[in-house]
Amino acid sequence: MKSGRDDSHRHPSLGVVGLKSLRRSRFHTIQMLLVVAVFITSLMSALPFLLNGERSENAARISASLNVPKFRGTYLEDQYPPLGEPLNITVKVYDLDNDTINVTWNWGDGTLNDVNTTAPAAAYQWVNQTHMYNPPREPGMGNYYVNYTLNVTLDDGTGNYNWKDFIVHVYIPDNIAPAVKIIEPSGKFDPSDAVPIVANATDAEGEALTWTFVFNDTVNDFLTQVYITSTSAPGVPVWENLTHVFGVEGTYKVRVYVTDRIGVNQADPSHNITGGPITINVVMNSPPSVAANISMSTTNPVVIDSIRGYTNVTFSITARDIDGEVLNVTWDFGDGTPELVNVSSGGIIVYDFVQWRNYTNTGQFNVTVNITDGRPGHEVVRYLLVNVTSTNLPPGTSSFMYNLSKGVYALPNETINFTLVLSDPEMNPLEVIVDFGDNTPRLYFNLTDYVDGNVTLEFNHSYSNKGAFNLTIAYTDNRVGLFNHSKSINVVIKIDVPRIVVRGFWSWWDYTSLGLVCMIPILIGIRMTMISRRRRQLEEEGLTLEEWKLIQSEMLGGGKSEGGS
Repeated sequence: MKSGRDDSHRHPSLGVVGLKSLRRSRFHTIQMLLVVAVFITSLMSALPFLLNGERSENAARISASLNVPKFRGTYLEDQYPPLGEPLNITVKVYDLDNDTINVTWNWGDGTLNDVNTTAPAAAYQWVNQTHMYNPPREPGMGNYYVNYTLNVTLDDGTGNYNWKDFIVHVYIPDNIAPAVKIIEPSGKFDPSDAVPIVANATDAEGEALTWTFVFNDTVNDFLTQVYITSTSAPGVPVWENLTHVFGVEGTYKVRVYVTDRIGVNQADPSHNITGGPITINVVMNSPPSVAANISMSTTNPVVIDSIRGYTNVTFSITARDIDGEVLNVTWDFGDGTPELVNVSSGGIIVYDFVQWRNYTNTGQFNVTVNITDGRPGHEVVRYLLVNVTSTNLPPGTSSFMYNLSKGVYALPNETINFTLVLSDPEMNPLEVIVDFGDNTPRLYFNLTDYVDGNVTLEFNHSYSNKGAFNLTIAYTDNRVGLFNHSKSINVVIKIDVPRIVVRGFWSWWDYTSLGLVCMIPILIGIRMTMISRRRRQLEEEGLTLEEWKLIQSEMLGGGKSEGGS
């Protein structure tokens, strides 16, 4: 029995090798048939595009199995949007497979793409976009076009694309030349001055500007200076300011050329605008001419008004500057008050500079005025010594009264009433300060109610402790003038408690003791009388009291001696 299949009996002439070759040949035949089928299928899927497509369209790629999206209609190849205005553009698209279409707008100016997505587009779809082109402008140039390529690409999301290109022409209108102005300085300048030269220009497009300043000494151009300012807002003035020290007296002219063109375009005369020339006079500058003395509205010395307590004095001085420069005048009144300043308006006219002061204090004050045109070494100083006096008289005390309950002292916590009457010849307000001397708060009064030239102040106080307290009353009219205007009253207020006296009854011993005490001077008197009488008796006998005492002592001594023996 045989295992396996044996086909050799079907082809007696073929061996095993021949059978394998026959099978390989059949396999290659099947492969070729499959390739032919795929090719025919591809041709069939491209047939609608070949039949319906427009020859002028640019197809990026054709799918092997689906239809590409389509543009519909005729389009102008070029677009001409005005500068600064949006470009509105519309395309009509469709897709035979009813796919949605992504419409991508590449504007060609470096901005981001815009994308629209249609509904299923078996029917025609209108797609619109708006874009603003802002092309860079060549400085100082106009009347030309800037061109961009706008690409619109259709994509049905299945790998099928189609696109169209449009040329966009943006017109750049004529460029307007800048307007230029150079300002002529007024007055004269010293050779050492930094003379200001001020110019401005306005450019309708706000372009960068080139400034060329040319200096002339009325014979030759001796200096050229060039500056460049950056772009600005359209139509906004741009300033270019500089200074120059001429160094030598003379008459000079300065002109400026301004252009909005850069590089090779700068030489175009239609955009190279001239400003000026301006004339500058350079001469040696002179110091201000100032009056010799400061004038004042009152006599010197100044007498302070005794009623108002002050006197107003007006000071003035005249000055001029032959160069027409502004004068600065500084006043110092020498009394510690801040300095005051006058400033002229310039020009060569004579100015009268005025200041005033209210004098309330007597003394001697040095009034100083410094006038200058601002140049080093051009300060002119004037001085005036002012003496201020016053005839105001000081206040005085008409009376000061108070009552103490014990005559020379008062009791603790007892209210003491005080009455003070003051006078002032000018009846100025009087300031009164009362200090009771016991560390209680002071009292302050301002007295103005005069009656017959006097003003009365009544007040009271009580002291809580015993002692002697210095009561001080200071008063002043706060004026200056003759004598001392600050005065005071000083009194001592005594506070005490009365002593208590205890009365009692005398006994016999008290009287006896008093009698014995009184007997002592009587006995002394009797003794002295007896001695005086004895002395007179002895003197009558020719002896003195001392001699008599000596005889008595010798007699007494001799008797004792005898008894001893």
